[in-house]
Amino acid sequence: MESILEQFEENEMTTTTTETVEQPKEEKKKKRAATKKTTFTSAEVEEKREQLSILAVLGTIEEYTGAKLLLADVKKLSSADVEKYHNRYQLKMGNQVSGSLVNMTIDGATEILNYFLPIDDKKELCTDLKKNEILKQELNNAAGYAVLKGGRFVALGSVVLQVAKHLKFSTTTDAA
Repeated sequence: MESILEQFEENEMTTTTTETVEQPKEEKKKKRAATKKTTFTSAEVEEKREQLSILAVLGTIEEYTGAKLLLADVKKLSSADVEKYHNRYQLKMGNQVSGSLVNMTIDGATEILNYFLPIDDKKELCTDLKKNEILKQELNNAAGYAVLKGGRFVALGSVVLQVAKHLKFSTTTDAA
């Protein structure tokens, strides 16, 4: 008997059940709702176009959107293209912000743990924690949620984490 993966690779997967399952009405409604196009006001589109224009002037638009555009090209973009490129920009920025928040959180947590626990090699612990994919994924989810709910206030939080990372805690106590 072949494994499921082998059957899938050969496109020979068959099912033995003969039940028919009706699609619930809720899923049909979700499909219709998902196909609705979101329309943005011209002010929102122009604000996004301005952000893309700043990237074009700085010369970083290709890094963030994957398209090599000049300032004149950005001004000529349709509303749909502005949305497309702005969404790419937000995705790239979100990944960068959440990645830096994760690293700063791990660095700060290592410093705090070092204050309370006798850790032999703080840098090695920090490196090990940064290699832990489960921890990084959970912290990434938390960072994404923070960015979603906090917006620009997350920048303030990242500054606090950056400062906390550089605080020096004393692990020795003075004996009287």
